Parts: sequence; C-alpha cells; structure tokens
Amino acid sequence: MNKTDTSQHILIGTVILVIIMLAGCWFLIYSQMQHTGKSISVLLQTQSTAAVRTQEIKDITVSADTASSEADKVNAHIISPDGEVAFIDDVENLAKADGLTVQVDTVGLSQAADVSGAGLEYLNVKLSVSGTWASTYGYLSTLEASAYDLVVNQSDFSLVSDGMTKGPIQWQSTFQISVLKQQSPTEQH
Repeated sequence: MNKTDTSQHILIGTVILVIIMLAGCWFLIYSQMQHTGKSISVLLQTQSTAAVRTQEIKDITVSADTASSEADKVNAHIISPDGEVAFIDDVENLAKADGLTVQVDTVGLSQAADVSGAGLEYLNVKLSVSGTWASTYGYLSTLEASAYDLVVNQSDFSLVSDGMTKGPIQWQSTFQISVLKQQSPTEQH
C-alpha cells in the first residue's frame, strides 16, 4: 500500500466518521425538536382547555348572576314573609308625605289558587285617608306605581267639606288594596 492509498483510506474514514457524527447530531436535534414540539402541543392544549373552562365558569357566573338578579327583581315586588308591618308603615308614610291623614281599617291574608302553589298569598289592606283632592289622587297614583305587585281593588271618594268653610276642600277616601306576599315557611303546605 502506498501513501496515497493510506491517505485515501484516512480521508474516507474521516468522511464516514464526519457523516456518522452529523447523522448522530441530526438525530439528537430531531429528537429534541420532536420532544419540544410535543411539549408545546401539550402546553397549548392545556392552555386551550383552561381557557374553555375559564369561559365556562364566566358563563355560569353570568347565568347565576342573571338568575339571581331576576329573582331579586321578582322578590322586590313581593312582600317578604315577615314584611307586613314594614309594608303598612310604608303605605302610611306615603299618605302622610302627601299631606293626608291616614287610618288602617283592616288587615288580612287571603289565599288564591293562582298564587298559593308558588308559596304566595295576598295581604289585603283597607285604609281611609282624608285630605285635598290633589293629595288623595297623588297618593293613589303613588300606590299604583309602587314597586310592589299591588292592586287597588276598590276606591271610594266622598266630599267632606261643603265648600263654604275656609281652606281647601276636603275629601274622605277609602282604598282596598291587595299585594302579593310570600307565605311564611310554617304556612306553606
């Protein structure tokens, strides 16, 4: 063997060794890229799942808040189970604020087929007021526009003053109103 053959063998061996090393490096880089790609894919999938769950939680929260606020809106129109006294006080204070003299004549509860299954009943109040026509009419309008689910079942107006006396003409009025009330837990069947 001569020197050129030996040099050629060394050169071929070196080229083969370099090719093997490059193939090994390429394999390591490829394996690392595959592993990194899988890790990125898992992270993206986890992030996507977390985003979906976060949106679901937000949607549920909004639904719960909406349902809660809708229930609160409905409940604002109904007297609470122990709210009769506060309601009657409000009715009296409204009359006094309009410059009327007020007297609560009767208070009672009544059941009705249309609401009893829902745990509701009617609070019935009959009251008498006296004062000017404008004050009486303003009071009646305020009652009808109240936040409660209130019905004026009957109203009677009578002229009290004869118009000969000094001062504004006075009216005597009676109102029978019914308002929805939640039954107390002991009353519900």
